Amino acid sequence: MWSEWLGYRLEVKGTTVSFQSPLNPMQLAVLNSGDLADARRMMLDMNSRLHYEHEALSSEHTSEGFSTILLFPQGVGTRYYVISDNLVSRIELKGGMQIVTWQAHISPGVRPVEELFAQQKFTDATGPLPWKDTTYFYYREGSIVNINTYTAGRLDPDGKLNKLAYKMTQDGEIREQSGTLTLKLPDEVRTDVKK
Repeated sequence: MWSEWLGYRLEVKGTTVSFQSPLNPMQLAVLNSGDLADARRMMLDMNSRLHYEHEALSSEHTSEGFSTILLFPQGVGTRYYVISDNLVSRIELKGGMQIVTWQAHISPGVRPVEELFAQQKFTDATGPLPWKDTTYFYYREGSIVNINTYTAGRLDPDGKLNKLAYKMTQDGEIREQSGTLTLKLPDEVRTDVKK
């Protein structure tokens, strides 16, 4: 059945048929009104089963190594952007599932991809970009051969990145570290609480 394939639970009571969210009440409580960092972590843990509002765009691997950038609007736990290779995707929680509601290509070049994102230098967009002129919580994971890097910080509307934490590991051992890697900015307050 399509509903079950999408992750919903089918419940039949007598002659009544209803569809239940694929999330349990505890998960829904965290996502709707829980701690901001916990809600973001849960969103990231759930993103293996994405659904698309539009036909999905494909990405091209354009550089050596791999990196993923996550951008959450300040104070928001259940909507975010992912930049992977040359593809930007906006993901939102809708009906208990993660839906890719917008995508576009971004062409990394001389300027940092964060700056290109802030300046909306996109092609092939599947609609207008929401959340313009917004401050974002920024989190980046990158790897090349046996070296992994993790960066957290704030991305301002002008594209300026303020790095607050960084960690570099080589063969699983920490080689460099500063600040504390978390999934929220210092003193960031959640603004998307749902009752």
